[in-house]
Amino acid sequence: MAGGRDSEQAQAVEVVADLVRERTRTFQRLRTLLREYDSAALSAYADLTPAARMPWNC
Repeated sequence: MAGGRDSEQAQAVEVVADLVRERTRTFQRLRTLLREYDSAALSAYADLTPAARMPWNC
């Protein structure tokens, strides 16, 4: 039965990793759009990076 739990944990880790990757892609798209639309917005929102927005960095 331990193998089943390992499999469940591996699936959970994969889901979390996918969510983190999607979040990173979303921030990168936002930065790209801000750069195209108004490059001054990037300096106004300098902390708009995935690392700066992580809860443990607050």
